[in-house]
Amino acid sequence: MNAKYYRFLYYPVNHGTLFGASIGAANGKDGTQILYISSVEGIKTGSGHAPLREEHLHYLVLADVSEETIGRAQALADANQVDVVLLPKTDRAHALTLQEGTVLREVEHTEEICLPDFVMKLFCSEGRLAAYVGSAGMDPVDTECVMNVKAHNAGDCNLTVDAGNLSCEMKCLLCQDVTYCKRQNQKNDGYFVDGHLLPGTADMAKCLPQLKTYLAEEWKKIRFAGLPEEEKAWNEDLLTAGTPGHRRYFIGAKDTSAEIIRAAAVHDAYSSFALTDAKAGLCISGCYAKR
Repeated sequence: MNAKYYRFLYYPVNHGTLFGASIGAANGKDGTQILYISSVEGIKTGSGHAPLREEHLHYLVLADVSEETIGRAQALADANQVDVVLLPKTDRAHALTLQEGTVLREVEHTEEICLPDFVMKLFCSEGRLAAYVGSAGMDPVDTECVMNVKAHNAGDCNLTVDAGNLSCEMKCLLCQDVTYCKRQNQKNDGYFVDGHLLPGTADMAKCLPQLKTYLAEEWKKIRFAGLPEEEKAWNEDLLTAGTPGHRRYFIGAKDTSAEIIRAAAVHDAYSSFALTDAKAGLCISGCYAKR
């Protein structure tokens, strides 16, 4: 099948965010791997879980430079091939010891990284990086998107998509409870609702208006949005992400405030709260193919 495959993983963590993306893989061509981390716990260094399986990470993004995030990033940089490390501009940028050949890049305001048919956009606020990852340039008029959403257990999934061996994907479709997102294939929509918004530890109560302005073209494309854990960083306008009528997933860890969880879960009939904890996370996978 002539298609471009992808996999997005929200890894099992009790708090914070550990998000991976493998995008653009096709037969005979590898994709791009991205890992985004913010103050996480729940997966012990060296446990053999997916983030430590000698992946080739093209981009390792640090949402903040807390001791916990730096420690996790160091473990990942030691165990994986990392091309570029992106982190907010602070005086702790050199707390990481990187392998020869790894590029360290600080983001002071914003940065846009254009990949084949995808984009990653970074937004820095008070020393913390929020991120957006989604498709770019593909149109439902001539392209279809297969998207399935399911829970995944710790250690079950590799991040990197092997377009020539989709046994992991087939196993899930046969043996897991799966939700299919199909409405975005309507040709008259003009865009896919497939984006991921990762606020990390950025204070949404303060910076969401500026973030929405920066993501003016992408805001309607968001289907998956992370939630801040503390009420002081909460902004209910985050629930306007995406396009009405499309199922949207608001993702929080076990320690997310109960009030934030409730607001996300009852926002409208198309809103769902998805939990990550030390036992399970969320996997979104599929492909884009020409009609």
